[in-house]
Amino acid sequence: MRPISVDDAEFYLRVMNTPKWLQFIGDRNVHTVDAAREYISQRMLGQWEKCGYGNYIVLKKPSEGNLDALPVGCMGLFVRDGLEGCDLGFAFVPEGEKQGFALESGNRLLEEAFGPLKLKFVNAITDDNNVDSQRLLEKLGFQFVEMITLPNESKSIRKYILQAEQYNTK
Repeated sequence: MRPISVDDAEFYLRVMNTPKWLQFIGDRNVHTVDAAREYISQRMLGQWEKCGYGNYIVLKKPSEGNLDALPVGCMGLFVRDGLEGCDLGFAFVPEGEKQGFALESGNRLLEEAFGPLKLKFVNAITDDNNVDSQRLLEKLGFQFVEMITLPNESKSIRKYILQAEQYNTK
């Protein structure tokens, strides 16, 4: 994993327009590479500066036949209106799903959250119909807390939480 940059705009545009993103996260009206650059600049890089954490690009390790580390998804810790603390968020392109990348990068990010960042807890939110995300959160140790509605949203979502002391005892 590595922190996102505006150079990732083409890949992030692709992630934001996958069928699962559109179904479970929603259309953010990012439909060009320039719009993706602007989205990354305005919504993500500032959080890195302010909080010291943010969105990462998840890379598939190079293989013998392919010497480039290929992006397969994104995962990060996000500050969201309506949630105390931060939220673990993630999305993967179809060829990056169901290969263990999300579990591996999620564990790595939680180690960072509860280690050097010294966070007391991490939230996670997901659509009530997104069973794959719910399963991943449970594998990472998150516990379902309640259904919530975030500010400026109309649909209820599932809220999960993972306390630092719960993660450390895994």
